[in-house]
Amino acid sequence: AAGDGSGVLLAGVQAAYMALSEAQAKDYEAIRAAVLDRMGLPAEKYRQTFRAARWTGSLWPRTFAQRLMDWGIQWLRPDTHTVDEIMDMLVLEQFIHSLPETLRVWVRRHQPTSIPLTGPYLSLSSMFLSIP
Repeated sequence: AAGDGSGVLLAGVQAAYMALSEAQAKDYEAIRAAVLDRMGLPAEKYRQTFRAARWTGSLWPRTFAQRLMDWGIQWLRPDTHTVDEIMDMLVLEQFIHSLPETLRVWVRRHQPTSIPLTGPYLSLSSMFLSIP
């Protein structure tokens, strides 16, 4: 219907599809990921959805588990990330979650992509906490 945004949606889907290689255009998961990325549903949204999910009994456990799996795949993107990269994401997430609130905010503001175990970043965070 006119004015319902379907034209914008269709244009976004077409643009995402046209940007794929011939091999990717034959792969449903590649198409799906490209469309979701193009339409503004980044991995962070799936991370938040995955982390916030709680089983309430309104779904069958198998259905809930499948949704968790789908959200986890969209967040961690095992089709485009190595096991080491996925481990970095998971460990970073847990590391940040385990920090005191003030340090958690400071670390998130700096948007790390991995946990630097040495170097200026770790020194700055130690100074922030006044830890020797």
